Amino acid sequence: MRSSGYWTWPANAAIAPDGRLPSHSACDRGEALGLRWEDVDLETGVLRIRRSRLRANYAHGCGGSCGELPGNCPQRVNTRPAAGDVKTKAGRRTIGLPPQLVALLRAHQAEQERERAIACDLWHNEGWVFATPVGDPGPCRGN
Repeated sequence: MRSSGYWTWPANAAIAPDGRLPSHSACDRGEALGLRWEDVDLETGVLRIRRSRLRANYAHGCGGSCGELPGNCPQRVNTRPAAGDVKTKAGRRTIGLPPQLVALLRAHQAEQERERAIACDLWHNEGWVFATPVGDPGPCRGN
């Protein structure tokens, strides 16, 4: 894994949300970030697009006493869920994956399992394919 602050990319960045996965699977970055392992069938080589990552929407956690904008509040609270359903019925789809991409995803899953073992009780088991080192969903658009 390669770390860039809060976000940990797969060691082989080709399957990262802005790498080979979107270009070879006809999904965009938000859809790739919205993938959970339950959406990926590595045995049959398909993935199901069901959701997309949503950009955070922050509110003050301090009641506004910090004098900052909500996004800069030291106690900020995200008021939006991490992911939402894709926007259209056509957006919900099943996509076949080439064998090379299935192999990369298998390696990524194994690496994520190693991270889970290291994180122990800190791991948030939400099943995100692209997650932080403690299992949280990765940031959408760099936030």
